[in-house]
Amino acid sequence: MGFFAELAIAIIQRTNWERLLFPEPDKTKYLANLSSIAINQAPVETAIPTEGLSTEETVKYQKREIGKLLLQMERHFSQRMRIAGIPCDCGASKHLLDMEALSEETIPMEPDNPLYSDLLIWIRQVGSKSTEQAAKSGQYDEEYPKMAEQARNFRKKLLGTLDAEALFATVEEKEAVLSEAHKILDEMKKGGSGPKVEVRYD
Repeated sequence: MGFFAELAIAIIQRTNWERLLFPEPDKTKYLANLSSIAINQAPVETAIPTEGLSTEETVKYQKREIGKLLLQMERHFSQRMRIAGIPCDCGASKHLLDMEALSEETIPMEPDNPLYSDLLIWIRQVGSKSTEQAAKSGQYDEEYPKMAEQARNFRKKLLGTLDAEALFATVEEKEAVLSEAHKILDEMKKGGSGPKVEVRYD
């Protein structure tokens, strides 16, 4: 093979054919239109309270989130870690991981409550049995119903009930958040300083 043939082959191999055959559209006009819209439009102000939730409100939230994860694991265990008969990978790598993080986060907020430490121990015990590979093996099929019951018992201890309503914020909590938001907005409309807020432009 001659020099020019080798050169032609090298050029062909290094050419980005997709870019050559399907060039990117010229976005200049689109960007010019977008910038003119942005220039003529006032920025949107989003008031975000910087004071945050109280520890009590945060713990309530954490408990609801952990409760939801326990309910999911209860269902997965009762189905022997299968969805429509197919082993699932959502136990140890998803729900239990989230539950572990939330539990660890909540311990300092409720240091006298041993439930979170107990939950962490349980997560470590069931974690290796809650993988796709474990479900495929069938080795723990007889244990899964017992694990479902354990998840249910933890949820009852955590929330004080098995009622699904406990997994949602109460009407009073939602109304309190809305009321506080309206107060902040009213203060801003009046030109008052109101509570400390951070203004973001999204």
